Amino acid sequence: MTKNNKIIIISGVLLIILLAAVYGIMSIAGKSSETDDKGETNITETVVEKVFSQNTPDKLNSILLSKDGKNEYFIRRDETIGNFLIDGLEKQSYSDSFDYLISSVMGLSVIEKIDDPLADSEYGLSFDSSPYILTVTFTDGKSETVYIGSQLLTGNGYYCKKESETSVFVIGNAANSFLKDKYSLVSPLLEKELDRSKYHYTENLEVYKNNEKLVHIALVPENLQDKTDAYGYYTMLYPSNEYSVSDVSYDNMLKMLISPQVNTVITTDLSDENLIKYGFMAEDGSFMPSCEINYTLDGEKRILYFGKRTEDGLVYIMSPRTSFIGIAGVESHFPFIDWELIDYVNPALFGMNINHLSKLTVQGYGITDTYTTEGEGKELVVKNHLGAVINTQNFRNFYRVLLMTNMEGYAESKNTDDWMLSFRIEKRDGRVTEYKFYRISNLKCFYTVNGKGEFYVSLDDVEKILSDAKKLAAGEEIDPDARV
Repeated sequence: MTKNNKIIIISGVLLIILLAAVYGIMSIAGKSSETDDKGETNITETVVEKVFSQNTPDKLNSILLSKDGKNEYFIRRDETIGNFLIDGLEKQSYSDSFDYLISSVMGLSVIEKIDDPLADSEYGLSFDSSPYILTVTFTDGKSETVYIGSQLLTGNGYYCKKESETSVFVIGNAANSFLKDKYSLVSPLLEKELDRSKYHYTENLEVYKNNEKLVHIALVPENLQDKTDAYGYYTMLYPSNEYSVSDVSYDNMLKMLISPQVNTVITTDLSDENLIKYGFMAEDGSFMPSCEINYTLDGEKRILYFGKRTEDGLVYIMSPRTSFIGIAGVESHFPFIDWELIDYVNPALFGMNINHLSKLTVQGYGITDTYTTEGEGKELVVKNHLGAVINTQNFRNFYRVLLMTNMEGYAESKNTDDWMLSFRIEKRDGRVTEYKFYRISNLKCFYTVNGKGEFYVSLDDVEKILSDAKKLAAGEEIDPDARV
């Protein structure tokens, strides 16, 4: 045999060995399961056969799941509606997982059989020890029961056996879709959803804290909206219509009310005992939620009641429409239940376009003056109390200073002894609004709008208005962005 022939033979043998090794590796990788040193199967969910002999939803009559000896839920076919209902929860709307549950049960598959099983107790399988017992009844009256035992250590499935058989098999994690408590099958939606294209047309919204009204906001009908005011789409009916509604805050709130949902449904038992337990009712039997929000769109009223808080930032919630008590995160779902009046109020004192100003009167330490306007835009003409025409741009700069004055918080004092400034705005339609400012500290001024007030502005802002009012009267140039 020549040297070249030997090389060819040896190369061929090595190639065969290499191919055999690759095939062996692929075979190992392709197996549907591996057995560890404890004899447990690591399942990759290769379907072997169906668990139930009849496995299409049209053959199903009922599903009964028991957990630790107690019935978890009973789902039955209702011929009058041609669909399935959960016993005891017939009047509830069901979550999206409900239909999936039925198909998951009927399509349940054996993904691994235990050829030489140990004692049933090793798998958590017996009438006394199985965590779950699943009984399916078919439309022909026959039924089949499956014991569902321990979960595999790998977490890839559950050990099972049928009531009528001795063999043990494994089902995959599809079982998690039906190993649930009944309340997880209830829709978490608390109220009828708002139309996403028109939620901002919500007609009315009221907020109560401990049965005391906090705020009432209404949509101003389009034909009555004040086109002169940048904040004229909504009006605050309570506690005062002198406050402008914060469009940003209010819009965010309405967006969160489009589809109000809970994380988890707790119970549908609305007994007095539960209403007290979850913070909706006082011990004397009076209904006393911590917060109530009712809102109306297209004439349809929706109501949410909030109860107790938990230490981890959750709150119990209920609605008359859905008749269940649920729980949800405050920050993630309903942060506005912590809002106070100030959160609904626009921090800008007003937002009227200068073109709609008829007369502005300013009074303060060392200054009293009145200005009237005619025309608009580039044709705007401003006169002082003597009837003399003044520099329009300088007046615009002063008006901008007024517009830039913002509310900053609740006033700790409403003392009106130390008056500093007033300005009175008369619109061309005859409406009048008067703002008065009173020093209450070295940093703050309490202010009122037509005599009503809750809040303060910065003393610096008031001093800026006073300083610039004197400059305007003296004909000096005003820089609206400069500080005093």
